Amino acid sequence: NQGIKTIEYVKSANNLMLAYKYLNKLENAYTIAKEVLPISIEVTGNESELTSIIYFNLYSLSKKNNEESGSFLFKSINNKLKLFNDNFYTLSEADKLNWWGANELYFNYVFDYASKNSTNSNIIKEVTDIQLQLKGFVLNDATATLKKARNISDKTVTKAFDEWQKCKSLLAKQMSLPINQRFYKTDSLEQLSNYLEKQLNTKTAGLIKVSNANKISWKKIQDNLKANEAAIEYLQYATIQDNIVTDSMQYAAILIRKDSVPKFIHLCTEQQVAWCLLGKNTDQKNVRINRLYRSTIKNKKMDDGFVGDSLYKLIFQPMESYLQGVNIVSLAPTGLLHKIAFHALPVSKDTLLLDKYVMQQYTSISSITERSNGVEKMNTVLLMGNADFDAALTKDDELVTNTKSWTALPGTEDEIKNITILFTNKGGYSVKSFSAKNATEEKFKFYSNQSSHIIHLATHGFFLNNEKKHIQTKAATVTEVENNFSLEQNPLMRSGIVLASANRTWNASKISTTKEDGVVTAYEIAQLNLSNTKLVVLSACETALGDVKGTEGVFGLQRAFKIAGTKYIIVSLWQVPDTETAELMKIFYSNLIVNNNVRESFYLAQKEMRKRYVPYQWAAFILIE
Repeated sequence: NQGIKTIEYVKSANNLMLAYKYLNKLENAYTIAKEVLPISIEVTGNESELTSIIYFNLYSLSKKNNEESGSFLFKSINNKLKLFNDNFYTLSEADKLNWWGANELYFNYVFDYASKNSTNSNIIKEVTDIQLQLKGFVLNDATATLKKARNISDKTVTKAFDEWQKCKSLLAKQMSLPINQRFYKTDSLEQLSNYLEKQLNTKTAGLIKVSNANKISWKKIQDNLKANEAAIEYLQYATIQDNIVTDSMQYAAILIRKDSVPKFIHLCTEQQVAWCLLGKNTDQKNVRINRLYRSTIKNKKMDDGFVGDSLYKLIFQPMESYLQGVNIVSLAPTGLLHKIAFHALPVSKDTLLLDKYVMQQYTSISSITERSNGVEKMNTVLLMGNADFDAALTKDDELVTNTKSWTALPGTEDEIKNITILFTNKGGYSVKSFSAKNATEEKFKFYSNQSSHIIHLATHGFFLNNEKKHIQTKAATVTEVENNFSLEQNPLMRSGIVLASANRTWNASKISTTKEDGVVTAYEIAQLNLSNTKLVVLSACETALGDVKGTEGVFGLQRAFKIAGTKYIIVSLWQVPDTETAELMKIFYSNLIVNNNVRESFYLAQKEMRKRYVPYQWAAFILIE
């Protein structure tokens, strides 16, 4: 009735094409898609969502794995990215993550196509640019939005920002309370928070939108590389067989050097990596540290079954032939690779990767385009350690939990004292140091928002699996509990650090609603203003852990501090020993005071610890930029 050149006709033709596809009449489906494509372009435009769907269907229906079919795929994906980039700045972080969840399937096809055409440099260059746009795009946008919103001198923007932050603070407080003590429904507060965030983003839209000229490309990364440096972006994707996305997850890497185009390198399956890391464990926190890094613990001899050599052969050795003349490796992990201390991987019985390369870790190698020479002016320092976890919240407060959750860390008292002495003796540094009852959440938040250049927290860290209602500390004294934090779906509420008075609330049936509770979740940290903070050191157990979500990486403390604006973060992958940790930190800060270069200082500290101890005792700490 309305004619062929209408949106209704294009939609109906596309539905008919899908019907043929599900009936396995692929030639009929391909013919219809081919016929309706020019109509869709004429009626809705070449970059419309509907045209993008038809481009994708043409690729998925094509029996040929050639450049013509690939062009359909790239047109579809690039259109999707353009549509998203044109509109994403008005969305909330939750909306952006939902978009990724709904579209992740399409990008699997891109990486699978690249793996089947890994020798075609033009295809790999285009796939590299797509990956660079995808990697951490929600995280990067959230960080940029907060930074710009704070710096815009507009009363309406300031008011919108303050309302949003107040709502998030209220939500964080309510989620920390037992359900029967909550004054508001958390789902309603989440909806309000998303609404306020979108309102803020709409007000700042013109200033936050990224122009095409500023988009990251592999060429920009190459321009910022040193002649002796290689950048490695790890990929994780599902294999496509007969147009069906399988559950067989693959790992690959894109390698960029100063003098060559990107290389796509096949690595291994996720199942192989999982076996090396976990063995028969189902809990992904129980990584086999000893067997990975040729370590001994408390002088007990290990068996001969090391797996670190195997892991090296899976995820790094295939790239060695491309690293001739390279001694700096800048890498960005993905998936299970976030759980690996790359610098401590054994190349042979007596050699670690650290012995061959300077290993630098990024959330995405796109960060290479923004990095400085590493020299940072840092003269204000906030230190916290040996917090009194049993301290009362108020004068009349009684310990309401029957179980002690967090044990004291007296060794951290010496750790922060030694660091304080280092900075004080040098002169020119303003140092704030708190311990025992004074190492409170209130002081942490107050001085953090004063933008201390360096924040050092020597305390317990935690990450709770949503399905597992327990944690372990390095002292192994935390009892199995089912507390409010472990019940939350949001991973930023299930990870954090603990300060003074934390035991009053960790397992408590009743929690103070007027005072900070001493449990600082990653969700709360993400709301801090750390835009002037250069370095955060979390001298605590397992602070690098969190839920791993596709290209967005680890949802935990490291994400929270990045959103808050921190440039460098030092976090740990496993339960760390007190004495060696204090020693590592002393060496690191001694170097930092001399050269003001975070990357170099950390590398030199690792090299020194390498001479003295087995990897277990020092290699848990990683520097992320």
